[in-house]
Amino acid sequence: MVDKLPKIPITEKTKHYKPRVKTALHDLFNLVNKPIKEEVILNQIFSLFDQSSFLISVDKDEESEIREDEIQKAIGQIYEQIDKKDIPVFLDYYFSTTQNSLNSIALKYNLPKSTVHHRVSQFTKIISASFIPTNEQEGVLFLENLYKLLDESK
Repeated sequence: MVDKLPKIPITEKTKHYKPRVKTALHDLFNLVNKPIKEEVILNQIFSLFDQSSFLISVDKDEESEIREDEIQKAIGQIYEQIDKKDIPVFLDYYFSTTQNSLNSIALKYNLPKSTVHHRVSQFTKIISASFIPTNEQEGVLFLENLYKLLDESK
């Protein structure tokens, strides 16, 4: 019976929920004239809200499209722009299985912390300027390929 009641729209611009909840409660109690369990009330009230504006439609073809040629081109550009002696620092900072601080990397390579910070920041800027992934899978593939190239050339 509750599914025959009109849906109460909620959008990202909705600021005040209390009047909407009151309306839903009023509709539910007018529909059912006997005691209702609290759990049932909550479930039924929730079902009255139209949240379709929050659904994200993702085109499967668009999601699965990975620009491998762009990834390889960007990785090549990145590799050309970096100083090869800094590759171990980049690997330790970005691709290590343990979370290394700038301080621990600076001690490991006997460099000032500010120098490590500068080199890591420059590498981040180079990456950002070279490639922006269109989806998560593309970003993961980009990072995996970048790691392989850096690891092979260290």
